[in-house]
Amino acid sequence: HFVGMAGFAIHSDASPALTPAQIGALGSTAAAPTAPARPVAHAASLGAGPIIIDGRGDDDAWARATPVSWETDYAAVPTGTVTRARFVHAPGGLYALFEVQGTGLNTDRTRPTEVPRQKLYEEDCVEIFFTPDPAHPRHYFETEIGPFGHFLDVAVDLDTHTSDTRWSSGARIGTTTDATARTATLEVELNAPEIVNALTSGSRLPLGLFRMEGTSPRQYLAWSPPRTAKPNFHVPEAFGTLVVDP
Repeated sequence: HFVGMAGFAIHSDASPALTPAQIGALGSTAAAPTAPARPVAHAASLGAGPIIIDGRGDDDAWARATPVSWETDYAAVPTGTVTRARFVHAPGGLYALFEVQGTGLNTDRTRPTEVPRQKLYEEDCVEIFFTPDPAHPRHYFETEIGPFGHFLDVAVDLDTHTSDTRWSSGARIGTTTDATARTATLEVELNAPEIVNALTSGSRLPLGLFRMEGTSPRQYLAWSPPRTAKPNFHVPEAFGTLVVDP
């Protein structure tokens, strides 16, 4: 059961195991052998100051976090649609701040934000693919976040052909939007034990950052592009790196 990629009609609430054919389809477009060096993001230490999850991104800790940005799609083609992300870590979790530009806020706002939003990947959203153990890069956690606070979590294991939407990132989300400026700010704290336990000082963790935007044409944007023939974010060989700073 995979979510997070339009084009794979394998979604259901029951969270069945992926079939070998589905896993084969996901793995059939691996990154090119000559792919360039993968990007690096840093998670700054929170320190003494708090972060208030309100979607404003104006807490002092964010000023200490070095941003990464991208405008490339899954094939590394520039689009002009910019996304910026920052990370902060604390004993209680991982904080992420996304600032998105050029968004049409393509979201079904009639759907509740208190429960997982099935098929959120069909709307505008950002995605975090977090790998807790670099020794097992094909086991990772995906969290999708929409500009109005919708979310969906899934645990993915390509080696065992399984995924599970029962997993929870423990996300606390705050967002602000400006339809006139076509911008949105998404602020989130992820406090699942699997994430918290991986945030040891000096760790270098595989990380994927993605964004889906628009309706026609649909954009599949990637911080570290997998350079696949068709949109496919589930290529762990193409993930970048998150460094957990002291």
